Amino acid sequence: MRLRRGRPPAHPSRRGAGAAVVTLAAAAVLGGCSSSAPLSPPTGVDLLTVPTPTPDPDDFVGRVDNPWFPLEPGGVATLAAPTTPTGAQGPGLEVTRSVSAGPDVAGVPTTALTTVTTDRGAGGGRVVDLFAQDVDGNVWWMASAGGGLDFEAGVDGAEAGLWMPAQPRYGDGWLAVGGTAGTPVVVTVLAVDQDLARPGGSSDDVVVLQVESGIGTRVDSYAPGEGLVRSDAGEDEVVLTGVG
Repeated sequence: MRLRRGRPPAHPSRRGAGAAVVTLAAAAVLGGCSSSAPLSPPTGVDLLTVPTPTPDPDDFVGRVDNPWFPLEPGGVATLAAPTTPTGAQGPGLEVTRSVSAGPDVAGVPTTALTTVTTDRGAGGGRVVDLFAQDVDGNVWWMASAGGGLDFEAGVDGAEAGLWMPAQPRYGDGWLAVGGTAGTPVVVTVLAVDQDLARPGGSSDDVVVLQVESGIGTRVDSYAPGEGLVRSDAGEDEVVLTGVG
């Protein structure tokens, strides 16, 4: 099954196709023109089957370079609790994310993202997630191990879900994993084109995603060219502090 098959979402975009069609159609009526307004091209999660039960390897590329979710093998990013007004590091999580080449999943080449978390100086956890990017730039979550939701697309009925669309659109929501993979993980776009200030710098055109699962809800902020720059799970918040 091709990834690009599917049905567009029922709701229009606040900033995209829906607004463009309505505006042009109104202009045509006022001007007495009988020609129909041109349709805007699909965006967001339009034309995607999410989750995808049978990913076609021909639909994928061997890299993940989506602007909001770039995964360059060998890259390392560190996130930590925000500093206090006095400049001291606040208590909380410390997170290290490292990227490496991953194995093929269901015949699809993947990139591995290993996340090591230290909780307030105590021992933490280690999670390995495998991602793949299709030819249109959408990033799919292919497998996970160590985080309480262990699955591999194509094994025991588990299905790959969408993680980051090529063109994030406000209001879109989707399943990040499906089939028999266990607890559903639902991702919703809360904002696009946001400005985000953080210790040591700021980011523009930030995409904000809400991630809901059986273990809780968090809000992740992704900046183009940087990836994850902030993650807020209530009491536990981390911001990007270093890239290596």
